[in-house]
Order: sequence, then structure tokens, then C-alpha cells
Amino acid sequence: MGIYKRCKHRGRERDRCDHPWYGTYKFPGRRRARVALEKWASTEVKTKGQAQEVFENLKAAVRSGTFDPRGRGVTVSEGRPMTLAHLAKIYEDRYIVGKGLKTASDFKWRVKPLLKRFGNTPIANIRTGDVEDWQAELRKPRLVHQVMRKPSAATVNRAVEDLRRMLNWAVSREYMSSSPFTRGGVSVIKFDREDNRRNRRISPDEEDGLIAAAPPHLRALIILALDTGVRRGEMLAVRIKDVDLNRNEITLRGHTTKSGKTRTVPISTQRLRAVIDWFGVDASGRVRPSNAPLITNRAGEAIERFRTAWEGTVLRAYGHVPKKGSPLRYPKTNNLTREARKLFASINLHWHDLRHEYACRLAERGVPITKIQYLLGHASVVTTERYIHHTLAELSKAAAVLESGGVFDPISNPKVGRPATVSGRTAKEPDAPNVH
Repeated sequence: MGIYKRCKHRGRERDRCDHPWYGTYKFPGRRRARVALEKWASTEVKTKGQAQEVFENLKAAVRSGTFDPRGRGVTVSEGRPMTLAHLAKIYEDRYIVGKGLKTASDFKWRVKPLLKRFGNTPIANIRTGDVEDWQAELRKPRLVHQVMRKPSAATVNRAVEDLRRMLNWAVSREYMSSSPFTRGGVSVIKFDREDNRRNRRISPDEEDGLIAAAPPHLRALIILALDTGVRRGEMLAVRIKDVDLNRNEITLRGHTTKSGKTRTVPISTQRLRAVIDWFGVDASGRVRPSNAPLITNRAGEAIERFRTAWEGTVLRAYGHVPKKGSPLRYPKTNNLTREARKLFASINLHWHDLRHEYACRLAERGVPITKIQYLLGHASVVTTERYIHHTLAELSKAAAVLESGGVFDPISNPKVGRPATVSGRTAKEPDAPNVH
């Protein structure tokens, strides 16, 4: 038994190359077998030390009789088929949590529709027709807040995509031979066409109204979002040491960004610099420590969420204030009342729209889309194109180039009497009708 790589590198070059590590194991009376250590452990194995640690766990499993070549942690007994509920538990432990994915926090409620339909079904028995039937069930209207609503195409697609990811992972781990989503390498499950592209712009007057209606801390966050375009989670994770006022830039660390890559955004406006200076000192005027979070409340504690303040600010900006006898929130839960929720939905303003507005303003001022892509932290320029929406005034200005000065007169036609031409030849007169 030992560890090795199946490549031509030797010595230190082998230890540093990107080829996967393998290990061999042998049961008494059987020949040796090979296993990919990273695949078996469901974790990254880059260095020789990591490979040796995983291999020690593999040897311990072989000696104890609990080794399963399909992967570490598989406890399904022989002859007992693996159900989707069991696969979901392994998938969460070995992949979602094991790799530290950001979807770990909401994985349990996202898989509820899957487990409700296929929880007790063996994964090998899930057929293409079963998935298509489930899609049809998801499209049916359902009761939401005492109102029958039809789920959007995006809602249906996200649930089906979660099932596809889990089954594809099961195929890669050799828990099942093939996925019902593909046949002969071709996808056979069709997803619904989504039409959920938002085209919500924020006018200067609306921006002034939001800033005027917001409390001081939320007012600062609105300016931060409009002048940097950073995501909400990225913004709340910034530390004071990540801000360099001498170079006028903010560093977003890779462990806080959606892409997992570190990037910098410039401090491009005077009001943004004033916001950072205001956050940099505490209530007594003393400079806060460099390792402290940049964005804090009045008590100096890190702000984790501000949904309630945002909802109230949007409603106040549009003139909706609490009236005596008809408050905007339920006193026990602090949630918006049904009437207030309808008002908030009619305004149709999301916090993420501030990030879209940042991209639109850059595009309207002639900034190349590749630079906007980097500032937003997108991996593909196609995603950036979805963020750029133009105002009607800008589109009208662009279409105005078609103006040639011609006029329309429904009475006189300056070209009457001239034969029409088709492809450079005179068009034939229509045949006279036969009269019998």
C-alpha cells in the first residue's frame, strides 16, 4: 500500500504538479486496487502531506472493515439500495460542507421539494419520466399567503437543478451508473425558459428621496452600494484594514466574495470617502482598530442584516408613513402588514438594484464593459451585460440617429406616376381580371 501519482514528474516536481494523488489498498486474498484519494475523501488533496493523511484514513478503514471504494463516509450496507434522502445527507456532509460552499446555510430548505417527491426512492430507480412528471407538479399553482400563485420558471428550474447536481455527483462517485438527466451524453430534461431579467433604474430624484428618508447608518450603506457596486455580503464583511485611503481603494478578500477571488474597488467619489471616514471612528471620535469591521451600528457592533431598515426607508421615501390605527408592522413579529407588503411590492425596489444602477451609470459614461466586469467581480462578461440597463431617454437618444428630415403627407405622393421596381427591374402591372 502506498501513495503515488500517474504522471512523468519525479521528486519535487511530482509533489508540486497538479496531477491527482492515488493510493493502493489490498484485502487479504485479493489483488491490489487503486483509488483516487481526493475523490474518495471528497476534499482537496494538493500536497503530499494531505495525501498521506487521507491515505492513513484509508488504511484504517481497510483494517477495520469499514472501507467502501465509493467514498469515505458511505455506510449503505450491501444489497440495500441508496435512497435520495441518504444521498442528500452524504452530499451535504462530503461536498457542500466538506468543500465549504456558500450554499451550506440554505441547503436543507432547498432540498425539501426533492425529498418530498423522491426521498424514499432509490436513486437508481429515478427515471427521466419521473423527473418530467415532477417538473409538471412544480409548475402547478399553489397557495401562498392565502392567494393561489403559479411558481415562476426560475423557481421550478432551481429545484430541478439541485436534483441534477446531486445525481451527477452520485454518478461521479459511482453510486449510480448514469443520470436520468442525460442519455448518450445529451441532455434530455428541458428547463423552462426564464424571463426574469430586471430593468429597474434609480433616478437621481429617487436616490435623493432614499437618502433623505434613511437613518444615518443605512444612508451610508446606500452611498456605499451606489458608488462601489459591491454585494451586500461583501460590503458587510469589509474590515478597516481593507480600506487604503492613500491609494483610494477597498480590498474585498476572497473568502468574502461570491467568486472566491480577491478584488479591489476604487474610492471614486467624495461622498464615499466621507462615508468611510465616518465609519472609521467610534461614537466618541476615537479611531477604531484596524481589525474591526468597517460597518457597525451605534454600539460599535457589526451589522449582519438591515432588511427592516431598508423596507421602512423605501416606504417613507414614497410617502408611506405609519398612521394611527394602521401601523406598517405587526407588533409581535415586526413583519410588514399585508397592506404594507403590497405597497412595498408595488414600489418594486430591491437592494440589489443599487448594484445594477452602479453598472448602468458606468456604462452610460463610456466605461468599457470589461472594466465594469472586473469592478463587479463577474467571471463572465455575459453576466455583466445582464446588469446594464439603459433609461428610455438614453435609448431615445440612440435611436434619434435614424432622423433624416423626411416627412409624411397622406394626400400627395411625390413619386406617383413612377413605376415601382423590384430588384432593379420594373414591376409588372397586375393582370386584369377575366370578365365572362
